[in-house]
Amino acid sequence: GITEPVEIRTGLALMDWGDEEKREAFIERLSTITCNGETVKNEVTLVGPQGDGSFRSYIVSNNLQDNIPNKVSIIDIGYKTINFLHYEKGKPDQQKSKGFPDHGVVTIIKPFTAFLEHQFQVPFSEQEAAEIFLDNKFTFGGEEQPIVIEKIEEAKLHFVQKLMNSILVSENKTL
Repeated sequence: GITEPVEIRTGLALMDWGDEEKREAFIERLSTITCNGETVKNEVTLVGPQGDGSFRSYIVSNNLQDNIPNKVSIIDIGYKTINFLHYEKGKPDQQKSKGFPDHGVVTIIKPFTAFLEHQFQVPFSEQEAAEIFLDNKFTFGGEEQPIVIEKIEEAKLHFVQKLMNSILVSENKTL
């Protein structure tokens, strides 16, 4: 078994990042894990809000460690949530950052799954629909289905419009 503490470094949902009580509760939940009757103690470090890794990767990938831009905004699109993170002088600005639950990729995949099921009269899992969506093609009955590609393009356009309108414009976010 594991005898030494496990070091866990993780992010936390943006909407919980500024709440000290939620941060401590999250750390507490991860500090001890029991699996197959064995308890493992962990050393937990919260490294930033979800999406923060994108900012750090941008800085490193562009060799900007010594010249961090004054202002940077990151849009982190997850499966269920979209996070808008704003950085001033390399530090997250909690006042200008916001999480949008129920705005993520799931808003495309759920209706796309329903479309596939209705169109082809067979059940599809969200994972199968997501794979078709990402492949941007679908063969059914041995034939390519152009209606699926049309639906994918329509869904992408709708998602981007929703992103721009409901999140960026309504929140007065400027990139």
